[in-house]
Amino acid sequence: MVKPRESDANSGTGAAWNGLVAGLMPQVADKTAEDTLGTLELRAASITLAVRSWLVSKRVPKPKGGLAAAPCRGLDARLGWTVLEAAADDFLSVHERLGEADGMVYFANRFHVPVPRVWGLRLGYDGGVKVFVDGETVLVDPETRNPAFPGRMQVEMPLARGDHEVVIAFDTAAGKGWGIFFAWVLPRLDIRLPAPGDDRG
Repeated sequence: MVKPRESDANSGTGAAWNGLVAGLMPQVADKTAEDTLGTLELRAASITLAVRSWLVSKRVPKPKGGLAAAPCRGLDARLGWTVLEAAADDFLSVHERLGEADGMVYFANRFHVPVPRVWGLRLGYDGGVKVFVDGETVLVDPETRNPAFPGRMQVEMPLARGDHEVVIAFDTAAGKGWGIFFAWVLPRLDIRLPAPGDDRG
């Protein structure tokens, strides 16, 4: 399991790719001793892309061990999958469908990665969650945490080129669990380049 880290509650998630690309504004870092050695350091802010469309399963009972014991059940499972679209704030709510019914649902999606690299999986939620990537558990937090906000947790992981499936088991907590925020993050890039006039090879 990849160790998750608490994400910045104020970081938020972006809703439009164009706006995110516009946020890629490299800056020359503050001058340091390295500048005298002919090296400039450029930093690009991370890119965040909210995923607003998911397939959601019908409600199923929680296992005897609770959400933490939930198995991975992906899109190949017959779970009555239906499409769920996010609200304007990128929140994916199942509360309108389920009300105060207790149990759990699965969110599932497939993504194509064109270039292998480290990606950040950023998740906000109020009901407990168990997250699987390609069948492997990457995050478990069974606690109900109201209210939900974007970026409660972030897990960074290397993803190979190709297709990947993300499955999220979600605890409805008898109506206290409303839904999730989900976004992919390209972590901050640190690029080191020769300074102008540096002819060292």
